[in-house]
Amino acid sequence: MWWVLAVLVLGWMGMLAVQGLVFALCHGVGIEDAGTLTRDPLVLGVSQILGLAPALWVARRMNRARLDHQNAPRPDAGSIALVFLAGAALQFVLGALVAALGDWLPFFSIDPASAEALTAAVQIDTYPRAFSVPFCVVLAAPVTEELLFRGAIMPALVQRHGVGVGLVASALLFGAFHLHPVSIVYASLAGLVLGAVALRSRSILPSFALHAGFNAIPILVPESVLPIAGFNTGDEHSRLSWWVLIAASGVAVIALSIFARRSPSPGTGP
Repeated sequence: MWWVLAVLVLGWMGMLAVQGLVFALCHGVGIEDAGTLTRDPLVLGVSQILGLAPALWVARRMNRARLDHQNAPRPDAGSIALVFLAGAALQFVLGALVAALGDWLPFFSIDPASAEALTAAVQIDTYPRAFSVPFCVVLAAPVTEELLFRGAIMPALVQRHGVGVGLVASALLFGAFHLHPVSIVYASLAGLVLGAVALRSRSILPSFALHAGFNAIPILVPESVLPIAGFNTGDEHSRLSWWVLIAASGVAVIALSIFARRSPSPGTGP
């Protein structure tokens, strides 16, 4: 499956090319802060959409495998709401797991500068960012990544190697796509859940909703609205309290369990 790695490289090159073009255009017209502009959420969102478009086209041309089935019912609004809620809860759970891993293995801990940059990236402090941040984080990233990983790459791997290998391999590739060690672990764990949801429903709509819910929580619950130690307070030494972790885990398990009951078993009709 050489084309899978080629598609991921093409995707990264495409995103960098779009950002480079924006930088060159800004620099060419005399915008002094061109470097900062290329990191604006709106530019990043557009870069991801345009940059990954060629990779998505190549992936679909190389393999026609699909998740859906002609008898598979379209997920309803209740199922979409359930996985969105599960994704929001999993943000706390996976964040706590990755923080614990960083305590045991310092190599996987996120440095303060990166944590501060991540917090600043989702901060909504102007009217334009009230549009650009959700557009990038909750719409552009989930749509493009779900189309690529759960819509194109995972079905191809499942068709060739079986469900187990396809699910795990696509999750690891999804993690590797995020490059930073912390993000790799984070995204790989999330990729397992996203892939399982897509396989269960035979659709990427629920996995998109879960992905969007996961990404939306830092925007919906900033420190100014509800300070939560170990999540949004910016203190690198604080950890999520046990009651928050237990509550989030319970919400995620219950929401995903109900979703699984509402979804048909793979390989069956309605």
